[in-house]
Amino acid sequence: MDIEELSSVAVLGAGIMGSGIAQIFAQTGFEVWLYSRTEETLQNAIKKIEHNQETLVANNALSPETAREALRRISTTTDLVEAVDGVDLVNENLPEQLELKQEVFENLGEISLPETLLTTDTSGLSITEIAERTSHPGRVAGMHWWNPPHIVPLVEIVRGESTTDQTVKTLYTLLEKLGKKPVVVKKDVPGFIGNRLQSAIFREILYLLENEVAEPEDIDVVMKYGPGFRYSAIGPVQTMDLAGLDTVVSVSDYLFKEHDRSTKPNRLLKKLVKEGKLGAKTGSGLYEYTEEALARIIRERDEKFIQVLRNNREDQEH
Repeated sequence: MDIEELSSVAVLGAGIMGSGIAQIFAQTGFEVWLYSRTEETLQNAIKKIEHNQETLVANNALSPETAREALRRISTTTDLVEAVDGVDLVNENLPEQLELKQEVFENLGEISLPETLLTTDTSGLSITEIAERTSHPGRVAGMHWWNPPHIVPLVEIVRGESTTDQTVKTLYTLLEKLGKKPVVVKKDVPGFIGNRLQSAIFREILYLLENEVAEPEDIDVVMKYGPGFRYSAIGPVQTMDLAGLDTVVSVSDYLFKEHDRSTKPNRLLKKLVKEGKLGAKTGSGLYEYTEEALARIIRERDEKFIQVLRNNREDQEH
């Protein structure tokens, strides 16, 4: 399917990711069907989209007119057949359960048009395995967005073993049209690129916390004003080149053997989960949260993300 022919999208799953993805498609002019099994989830998703848009409008990143028009392009349904009927692209955002996704994609292969592109927003499950029951695995690919998807530019396009070149090419062009920064993951490895890097960082952070090397606040400061500050302008691969690969070898020689080699979730992490301290959604995790504090954190996060996004776009234009 040619990129100019794409005009309608079905987003399956109306949580944080699904609502944000539906929003960005609608704001770019696509007709969107947003699907969930419950009407309550769909109503909450529309409220979430409206809240997202309020933040964007307040920061001059979206016009009120575009926001209103986008909302009119979003239709909601609890009927999967209705959601995917005649659409050009499906983006699935259901829970990270392989069997569930396989069943959904097997069904999609039967109820969608033969040319409809089928994408999954899995964080790291095998695209090949998700697509193996579909009648057209060549049109299945991973399309891994990052939270919040209506702001964060990166989207990873992940090839399964049967994904066609045309599918990848079309998705790449589509994401550029959405104002995103697509990358192609050439091999279907667990975690793709971003989550492999992120999970490696998480493992070291949890090691430092468990061994009382530093407080959570100080670790966040290190990442925000050290590596994170630097990586927003220059990536880690080029950072190695600028440091000198001989220097990287020397540091690796004494530091690699000191890294945490755990192959299972950290004990501190499992302890907190067992105690019901799941993070922001329960009010307690590695930090403590009140409803007011959490709302402020998310608002300030999104405002900072918008500013970073604006700066990046200005840099690209010059």
